[in-house]
Parts: sequence; C-alpha cells; structure tokens
Amino acid sequence: MGGGLPPERASSDPLTGGDPPPRRRGRKKREFTETQEQLIRYIAGETAVSGCACCTKRQLAEMLGRSVKTVDRCISDLRERGVIEVEMRFDERGGQMASAYRMGAGRGSR
Repeated sequence: MGGGLPPERASSDPLTGGDPPPRRRGRKKREFTETQEQLIRYIAGETAVSGCACCTKRQLAEMLGRSVKTVDRCISDLRERGVIEVEMRFDERGGQMASAYRMGAGRGSR
C-alpha cells in the first residue's frame, strides 16, 4: 500500500484539523430581487415626496422595463412581507383607478 494519509485524515482541512466548510453553490441569496429593490426605491421616494405612489401596475412595469406579471408577483410578495401597503382606489362609478402604494409600517423605507 502507498504511504499517504490515513483515509480519515485525507479529507480534513490541514489548517484547522477538521472538515472543510461545505462549499456554497450558486449566487448568494438576496433578501429582495432587483425588481423588488427598484419598486421599493420608487415607492419610498414617492411616499416621501407626496405621501404615496399612485400608478397602475402597467405603468410600473413600463417604467422598470419588466412585464406586468413580474411586477404583480413582486408587489404581492412585498405586500405579504409588510414592506409596502397597497390601497386600491375606485372612482365614483366603481371603476378601478390607479392603486396607491406606500411603504409598510413593518419594514420602513430602505
């Protein structure tokens, strides 16, 4: 047999004497997606200036260069996490108008 390290020592870290830490694969998990961060910045800015951001999801999607479905998913997640508050608005005949978006009390502005 060869003269190498015993099998139990072959995998240990020579600096610490223990097993090496597991390797992480992929990108580091972020708290928010890039689109969510853009939404948070926009809504926080508008909330600071005028009390809320009044716009449609289509307007937000066009502004961010994303699909309406992506913006809808991001808003739903941010709302569930308490980061933003969404107030649906209606005209006098019951037609839906642009929603009002504000920073949620749970997270505050970033």
